[in-house]
Amino acid sequence: MFCAEKYLKSKCSYVLMGLIKVMVDDATEVIFRKAAMAQFGYEKGSLSKAADVAFGQWAAQRKFPADELKEHPVLYFEGILKHVKKSSVELQHEARKAWGKHVRS
Repeated sequence: MFCAEKYLKSKCSYVLMGLIKVMVDDATEVIFRKAAMAQFGYEKGSLSKAADVAFGQWAAQRKFPADELKEHPVLYFEGILKHVKKSSVELQHEARKAWGKHVRS
C-alpha cells in the first residue's frame, strides 16, 4: 500500500506543516495581506510566514491551563465534584463498597 506521508518524508528535505483555515473580516484580511507582503515580500509563502508569526505571538501571550497544571496538578480536580450533593465521607463509603464488589466479582 502506498503511503504518501512516508513517501514525502523520505523524498523531501522539508517537514510537513499543519493547515489552519480561518475566516476573517474583509478589512482585517486587506490589512494583514498588506502587512505580510511589506514584511516578507511579494512572493509565495509570505502570508504563511506572517500567519505563523502572528499565531505564535498570540499564543505566547496566553497562559494555558496545562501550564498551571504542571505547577499545581491538584488544581485539575478543583471543583470537579461541585454538583455532587453528598459529603466526602459518604462518597468514600460508596467508593469502598463499589471497590469491594469489583474485587469480589
